Amino acid sequence: MDESTKDVPEHKRNEVVTTIMRLMDYDGNGQISKAEWMRFNDEGGELPDFGVRCSLGFIVEMNTKEEDLTHPEDIAHFKKHDAMIDEEERQAKLDRMTIVEHNIPQKFRRNPDNH
Repeated sequence: MDESTKDVPEHKRNEVVTTIMRLMDYDGNGQISKAEWMRFNDEGGELPDFGVRCSLGFIVEMNTKEEDLTHPEDIAHFKKHDAMIDEEERQAKLDRMTIVEHNIPQKFRRNPDNH
């Protein structure tokens, strides 16, 4: 779904997903858990060269350290990924609050000077 894959044919994207699932979906439930991802890495698992040049974010994240990236599209992917994580954390914090003050219109806020 990453915008960097927009020029990759759908059959190629499907091949990549199918291969990754075959390699990492140990319990066959159609999802790759963090534990499965860790197991793949711990067992020295490597992904094949799929022959496409795009960030394919998941693949980049599995095989590359952020500080080693030099391609602008990979750097942009990580920047976007970091922004998404920051937003998710911000929203999770708001979701835990019983009252979110900045959502209360000013006219309904209590002014400490005017009891």
